[in-house]
Amino acid sequence: MAITEETRHRMYQKLEETLGHDEATVLMEHLPPVGWADVATKRDLDHLATVLRGEIREQTAALRGELHGQTAELRGELQSQTTALRGELDNRTSALGGELEALRLSVEASLHREISSLKSTFIWMLLASNATFAALVLAAVKLV
Repeated sequence: MAITEETRHRMYQKLEETLGHDEATVLMEHLPPVGWADVATKRDLDHLATVLRGEIREQTAALRGELHGQTAELRGELQSQTTALRGELDNRTSALGGELEALRLSVEASLHREISSLKSTFIWMLLASNATFAALVLAAVKLV
C-alpha cells in the first residue's frame, strides 16, 4: 500500500485523538517523509560505498595510466628536441670553427703580405742609404 499525504493526514488525526497534539506531532516527525521502500538501509549505503570505491579505483588507474603515457610522450619529445638542439649546436660550432679558421688564414696571409712589403721597403731603403753613403764617400775622396 502506497502512503499518500491523505493517508498520513488521517493517521495524524487518529494519533492526535488518541495521544494528543504534541505526542502525535512528535511521532509523525519520526516517520519517513516517503514510503519505507524509498529509505536507504545501511546495507544499501555499504554497497554504494563499495561500488563508488571501485569506480574511483578504476578512474584513478585510468588517470594514472594516461599520466604515465603523457609523461613518456613528453619525455620522448624533450629527448628528441634536445638531440635536435645538440645537432644544431654542433653544426653551428663547426661552422663557427670554419669561419674562425678562414679568418685566421686571411689575417695570416695579410700579415705575410705586409711583412713582405715591409721587407721590400726596408731592403730598398737600405740599398738607397748604402748608395748615398757610397756617393758621399766618393765625393769625399775626390775632394781630398
